[in-house]
Amino acid sequence: MFLSIRKAQILIPFFNQRLADYAQLACLDLITFRNEMIAAIVGAAIGVASLLLLLGFVCVGVIITEWDTPYRIRAAWIIAVAWGLITGVCAYVATSQSRLWSRS
Repeated sequence: MFLSIRKAQILIPFFNQRLADYAQLACLDLITFRNEMIAAIVGAAIGVASLLLLLGFVCVGVIITEWDTPYRIRAAWIIAVAWGLITGVCAYVATSQSRLWSRS
């Protein structure tokens, strides 16, 4: 027990002298973390926007392909329902994530 008290008496002044340096390092780490998070979020947003544009063009291509067939109306409604399902899934994920973030 006395050994740990003696170690604490030696270490506490050392940590007290280095506290400003460690605070600067922590600040730099937080800035780096923030920049990486911003880059990741922007990258994910760009990826999602690109995916939505791709899906939109594929849907237009399917409707154009089916235009001169008797399945034109059915294809358009299937695409509309698919977009509705995608929107519903995205809304569910967004609400579940917002509940998760609000708890912490």
